[in-house]
Parts: sequence; C-alpha cells; structure tokens
Amino acid sequence: MRLTNLADILRGAGLEVTEVDGWRNRGHADFPTTPKTIVMHHTAGPAASRNGSDYPSLSTVRDGRPGLSGPLAQLGLGRSGRWYVIASGVAWHTGVTWTRAQNNFYAIGVEAENSGSEPWPAAQLDSYRRGVKALADAYGIPYSSVLGHKEICKPASRKPVCPSIDMAAFRASLSSGATPAPAASAAPAQAPAASVGGYYTGRVDGVQRVIDGDLGPMTVKGLQLLLRDKGYYTQKIDGTPREVDGDFGGQTVKALQRWLQDRGYYTEKIDGTRRVVDGEFGPMTVKALQLYLRDRGHYTQALDGSPREVDGDFGPMTVKALQHWLQQAS
Repeated sequence: MRLTNLADILRGAGLEVTEVDGWRNRGHADFPTTPKTIVMHHTAGPAASRNGSDYPSLSTVRDGRPGLSGPLAQLGLGRSGRWYVIASGVAWHTGVTWTRAQNNFYAIGVEAENSGSEPWPAAQLDSYRRGVKALADAYGIPYSSVLGHKEICKPASRKPVCPSIDMAAFRASLSSGATPAPAASAAPAQAPAASVGGYYTGRVDGVQRVIDGDLGPMTVKGLQLLLRDKGYYTQKIDGTPREVDGDFGGQTVKALQRWLQDRGYYTEKIDGTRRVVDGEFGPMTVKALQLYLRDRGHYTQALDGSPREVDGDFGPMTVKALQHWLQQAS
C-alpha cells in the first residue's frame, strides 16, 4: 500500500503542509500492510541554514546521499513547524532495528530539521506533536509505538541522541495535548577539538563512535577533521571558508580528491582516464578511495570475512573501511 493520504491527514490537523513534487510515486517499495510504528528523527544538519531555508535537508531526505538512495523518510518537518510530504512508499530511515515492526517496511519516518544540539523552536515541537498524533490516530498506531530513532536502532549506541527530545514526555503529550520538552540531556554544540589523531572516536566530541557503515554526520566530521589537519580542507586552497559541519558536500569531496590525487590514487595511471578535482563523488573517486583503503588493510576480506571489490560503489562495506581508517588515523 501507499500512504497517499499523508498530506490530507496533516492538513486535517490544521498544520501547514508542502507537497514535494512527485511524492505520491516516490518510495523504494509499497508498504506490505498498514504502518505499525512512527519513527522520529532529527536531520543532524547545520544549526542554521546559510540561505534561510526552513527545511534545508529536503534534497538529502528526498534524493539520498552517497551510499544510500532516497527517499530517507516519508515526511520532513521544518523549523517553522511546516510539514514536507516527500514519499508515499517505503523509505530508508531506520537501519537495523530491534523488531520487525520498527523497520523500514512497517514504519513511517519523520526527519525534523535540527542539528541535535540546538534548541527546538516551540512552534516546531508543537507541530511535531500535532502531526505525529494525527498520523498515529489515522493509521491506528498506538502512542506507545511512536518511537525515537535512538529507541529502535540496534545497537543503541548507533544513534544515541536522535532525536534530541524526551520521548517519554513526547508520548505523554500525545494524550495530554501539552507541548513536549526537548531532551534534558541534549548537550550544547561544541567546537571540534584540535585534532591529534583518532578521527572517528569519542575524542572529537565525547560521543562514542560505532563502525556501522552509516555515512552520517559523525563519519563526515571525522573525514573533514583529518583533511583539515592535513591541509586539504582549508580556506587557503581557494579562499572559501571551510566548516567541520558533517555535510558531505562539494568542498569536502574536493579535499578528498586532492588528498587521493597527491597519493597517486586519483590519477589517470589507475585506468588511463584523466581525473578532475570537481567535487563530484562519482565512481572514479570511490574507486580511488577503495584502492587507498585496500592498500592500507582497511578495505579487505580480513576485516569480517566478506570479499571486497574495487567497484566504485560507496556502500556500507566501503563506509566501514573509511570509518576503520579514520578511527586509527593520526
């Protein structure tokens, strides 16, 4: 089944809704049955959008990211409290879960715009409550099955604070009507530490890292820190400021391409095809990264018994190798 009534449900709750073009036909598959769970997330994007966008993560949630194709949730929630209806079918948002009823084929995913450490606007939190309540009521989902990503992911350390909301209080608010409070444990944002090695470790910000093959902000920040410390992710390259923000965008990819190029991996000697530092994370860049990681013992069958191929596919095996390298790099 497809959830083609999502927009109607949210509007029926008196909420502002934007229907993203093509949402009714977007999804990796049909739901096998009525959803059993609603999974709440925060996007972990930057604390403030450079262009003032209400929902700057829209393109990522809709289209995906390297190694994970979109949609990554059925619904988005902007800082203003506006809802974005992105997909009617299955989306990749849960990862490995504790029960089947919590996985992608049985769960509605909501990605709310928040860095994970910034304060939640009251209007956004109130809209989150009203929208989730309307969805749960419409699909017959018990409020006890409204869960944060941090509550369903396996292992639990994979998403320890997503979303940065007190979920017990949130579930209680679905019945009481009171606006829920942010999680008391939400930590203030910290500047990245001066790096001395171990880029995918708790040394960076005190949060434990897991080698899980998920190219999330923690992995990208580790890569940015390493490239920054080596002089590749810096303003001196072209005069443009760089931020360790967990965004795997063009500036980060260019820095990685230069790093690989200077080590002889992102060059035409590999296969006779000329390489360009263009910020495009395509198969040529991925192959160069796979070769680099393989030659250093990170992208090999010895890690877990699974064969590795230099195929240009930036999937979980390659991401795990990247995480393993960043964990040990100095």
